[in-house]
Amino acid sequence: MSNPGAETAGLSVPALHRQITGHLKWKGLTMVVAYTGGTAVAFGYAFPCTAEYWFGDPFSTRCPKAPAPSG
Repeated sequence: MSNPGAETAGLSVPALHRQITGHLKWKGLTMVVAYTGGTAVAFGYAFPCTAEYWFGDPFSTRCPKAPAPSG
């Protein structure tokens, strides 16, 4: 991975590997990979989670709650 400053920004290959490996346990994880000429060139993934997961206690109380499922 050629990404200047990646080590100090926490975007090194080992750091990304740890992060993605940890997220694999989440139910509903979806990942996509883009290829060109048979080589992976980009990826993205997402999984359902709570505001507490992303923002922690101090900020999660400021996040709007998800609407209740209809039906």
